Amino acid sequence: MQYFERARFELRGNNTVTLGLLGDLLAPCQRRPGRPPNAPPTGPVPEGNPSECNSIPNAVATGRVFPEVSAPGTTLGFEARNYVAGELVALWINLPNGTVRALPYQAVVESDGGVLIGFRTLATDPPGQYSLVGQGVKSGRIVLAPFRLQ
Repeated sequence: MQYFERARFELRGNNTVTLGLLGDLLAPCQRRPGRPPNAPPTGPVPEGNPSECNSIPNAVATGRVFPEVSAPGTTLGFEARNYVAGELVALWINLPNGTVRALPYQAVVESDGGVLIGFRTLATDPPGQYSLVGQGVKSGRIVLAPFRLQ
């Protein structure tokens, strides 16, 4: 590894060199998203204003689609936790063929950090493994909730 003013070169294997960004490593805590529970940093954490650092909750958004198995053309539920209260959550479906379909609306997070919405699959959706993705517009937190159509 070789460090430069704004980046580092990392040798991978015998012939591959990749560029690592130092900004991601050295950014003050108030400029980084919160760390997931039970995942300590891999190195020293730069100092920052503690009051600003504590304003970023140390949480990971979690959620699920229910029921997990359903028929095409049915309404399913999505519930998630640990978003930022009041933020919007962008929603889309990952389809089995690798494409995505955006939902025509965004969810609004309740004061407890939770989201509960319904969404409908299409009657023409083929059987397979799907996932609903919810990404907090403000926090950037992502929930990937798998479900199956059959």
